[in-house]
Amino acid sequence: MANVESSNWVMNAAERQQQRVLEEREAKRVAEGGKPRIHPGKIIKSTLRGLSILRIIVAALTPGSVALYWVTSAAFGLVQTWAMEWNDARRRRRLFASLKATTQAAPTTATRPATQRK
Repeated sequence: MANVESSNWVMNAAERQQQRVLEEREAKRVAEGGKPRIHPGKIIKSTLRGLSILRIIVAALTPGSVALYWVTSAAFGLVQTWAMEWNDARRRRRLFASLKATTQAAPTTATRPATQRK
């Protein structure tokens, strides 16, 4: 479960496609001789995963109550993260839909008479 990317669970098909396009564009840029970009989020995520393994070793040496606290805290944090990602995905979809609706409803200059155009 540690290697599963949970942020992709709440993405719709359009968001996944957009992410693939961005990844392909980055790979193409690097293949053409560009410098690879540093992605701090990926570095932090890998570091935290490594620290979670260290946490298991430390938990084996601590009293049961501390280990139980850590497990419940981590479980709550995981559920909270999933809930926040789901809520953010819903908000972005609604925002995108409202922006799309307003751009389609906006009048263009072609609808005004030629005498009023500048």
